[in-house]
Amino acid sequence: MPELIDYASAILSASEKNLQANALNLANVSTPGFKRQAAFSDILRQCGDAPACVAETVLQFDFRQGNLSQTGQPLDLGIYGPGLLQLRDEDRLVYTRGGSFRIVEDGKLADADGRVLQQQGGGDLTIAGTQPTILGDGTVLENGVPRARIALVEVPDPTALKAAGGSTFSVGSERLEDAEKSSIRQGFLESSNVTTSDEMVSMMASVRHAESGGRLAQFYDQLMGHVNNGLAQSSEAAAHYSYRHRIERERMRSLQDGQGSAEEDSLSMLARLSAGLAFGLLLESEPDLEEIADPAPSAYESLAWNQLVARVHATLDSLPEREAYVIREHYRNDVSFQQIAAILGVTKGRVSQIHRAALQRLRSLLAKHL
Repeated sequence: MPELIDYASAILSASEKNLQANALNLANVSTPGFKRQAAFSDILRQCGDAPACVAETVLQFDFRQGNLSQTGQPLDLGIYGPGLLQLRDEDRLVYTRGGSFRIVEDGKLADADGRVLQQQGGGDLTIAGTQPTILGDGTVLENGVPRARIALVEVPDPTALKAAGGSTFSVGSERLEDAEKSSIRQGFLESSNVTTSDEMVSMMASVRHAESGGRLAQFYDQLMGHVNNGLAQSSEAAAHYSYRHRIERERMRSLQDGQGSAEEDSLSMLARLSAGLAFGLLLESEPDLEEIADPAPSAYESLAWNQLVARVHATLDSLPEREAYVIREHYRNDVSFQQIAAILGVTKGRVSQIHRAALQRLRSLLAKHL
């Protein structure tokens, strides 16, 4: 059963990550070179002895090629293929899918955020003029003479990339390889590969999945509530049975303690005990002369039983006050001898004696009217 809530949690988590990815994608639909994030389910938890494996959703970059749009600007660079340009962001290196560059101090090329384009082999790329020619492999020509080569790299495993804002990524240098499947397009910018309609459809699907996960979690809560209620009722029933069994033992012990004369035979003693138990059954019953007679075994016998119960309860008023109190509390309110003893300030044994005497007196009083 615990795996049920795990499934619900996995569904809700996946829906949340999907919605986060959709929101990020839509926010960058106009960002040049942006690569949409897509959610994928992956079995990240080892099964081992677990009853079930839960698929965890992770976000990965969709590196499908975006459209290349011509701008005519010589320092606008787009990439065809999976390659990345290397930039220096202060003291760290980041990677981008291209963008618009400008010439800054010392002939360096920097993007709008001030990150400096790097050359192959390391170091800032610098140019002397303002109209360089950039070849597909990244070679920079000035006046037809090669001056430098732009660092163009590829990452064989895109899952190693981490988002660094917009179309920029970070990755360990050990994951990089020289570009073999990519080329630079001067005077072009790559558009985002986000399709607005697809993201909206994905968002609606994520919302439906979240609703399903919520209903599953609600069902689990209701199911556990029924289980807990059942356990509580079973425990309450067991406690009530134990209490009733203890009270009945007290009654039987009280009747047994009242030994008859030495000449009383076993049959007489059995009759006396049976009479005491029968009185207990009558005292526990509520008189109801207007009750519809039970046809089994006969309507007459059912009516006679109700009349007898009513007579026993009426006879209680003829008992001494203390005896009547013990009988009413014990049989009608299920109060044990121990509790009655605490109320009256006497011993449990004394309550047992009062109980036995009251039943004997009731038997004598009723015998006069039967």
